Amino acid sequence: MSSRRRRSSQHQQALRGSGYCIRLIELQGNLIFSTFEPVVRLALKQAPYCLYLVLNLRNVASIDPVAMRLIAQLRDSLRSQGVTLLVCYGTRFQEPLAAQGIEAQAQFSDDDAALEHCEDRLLQDIVGAHWDGVDTVSLPDTPLLAGMTAEELAWLDGLIPVVEAAPGDCLISAGDDSDRFYLLMAGSVVVRLPSETGGPGQRLNVFHAGMAFGEMGFLDGSPRSADIVASASVVARMIDRALFKRMEDERPRVAIRLLEGMSRQLSTNLRRSNAEVVAFKG
Repeated sequence: MSSRRRRSSQHQQALRGSGYCIRLIELQGNLIFSTFEPVVRLALKQAPYCLYLVLNLRNVASIDPVAMRLIAQLRDSLRSQGVTLLVCYGTRFQEPLAAQGIEAQAQFSDDDAALEHCEDRLLQDIVGAHWDGVDTVSLPDTPLLAGMTAEELAWLDGLIPVVEAAPGDCLISAGDDSDRFYLLMAGSVVVRLPSETGGPGQRLNVFHAGMAFGEMGFLDGSPRSADIVASASVVARMIDRALFKRMEDERPRVAIRLLEGMSRQLSTNLRRSNAEVVAFKG
């Protein structure tokens, strides 16, 4: 499994080659000495093969003081071997974990946030300090438009309107009509399920410059199922149904290439979902 943050092809390749350095152990039940001691042995057995190890506490009902001390001791043992211990879904145990020296920056709200953090750190080690420095692309750099000629891209460039958004601005809201999609030229957006409590909903995905979003609803015409919010200053190009109809009429090859690009992206998403199902079912 990997985090839901979308990566460039270069970063995907780097993580495919080194992602095994991130390990996650999902725990359940009541953690006492007798139940956590095997976890310690398992974690130390993993240590020679990883750089980051995440303890997922989502299904943990309780942690007694002895197990808390064992977590701290495990953190120290792993650190001596160059491995960083992280914890996710530990909100209920935040204070006792902090009392054992598990810093706030080592605790994450969910496994996706923890995995993204580990991947970012790993990419920084592999690619360099400025691994995430490129945040602006042009139309030819957009995978969705792959295969189009320079003349076709120039034609599109003159027609596709530019949309800008500040951090926190909502570009798509759940329930909206699916009458457009976006090519992200700069910045990033986060996809979240709508929240019933008014706070931020569950994060489903993060898109960065060069990627497209909103194309699934555009294809099937269903109302939007999630909110898409700018997480950094955004510059995007918007394609609505009127413009797509113009492509079909005036430049059918451009419309076909665009549909092919959408199909590739949906296929990639499906393969990812299948891999996650396999990971969960074993």
